[in-house]
Amino acid sequence: MSVHLTKSGIVELVDQWGHGKAASGNWYSAPATLICGDGDGYFDAWKYSGKLEDAADAVAGFYCNNDGTYVVEHDPKGRIEAIPTPDDFWIDNDTDSLSDCKPDLEKYSNVIAW
Repeated sequence: MSVHLTKSGIVELVDQWGHGKAASGNWYSAPATLICGDGDGYFDAWKYSGKLEDAADAVAGFYCNNDGTYVVEHDPKGRIEAIPTPDDFWIDNDTDSLSDCKPDLEKYSNVIAW
């Protein structure tokens, strides 16, 4: 379906489901599989080689819209999820431009894309 290089291997999109479409396999228990949710009820299964962290970094941008309303969290179980941006995620630096703000990654250490 779709293959991308990571720092230590590859990720390959192997399944998509949600909103009435069932997954073609039990991806939550499959080895070397990263499950990704877009925050709106759709999910993807990515098989990966190499390090899980590199796989998550490689695909995180696909699930993060760039208007600051969603961030992507990664958990050690091999899942990433787009979630609404917490109100206190951005560190206030006296600007109205979101591009000039910095994320509070100490408080939200599981966030890998914004």
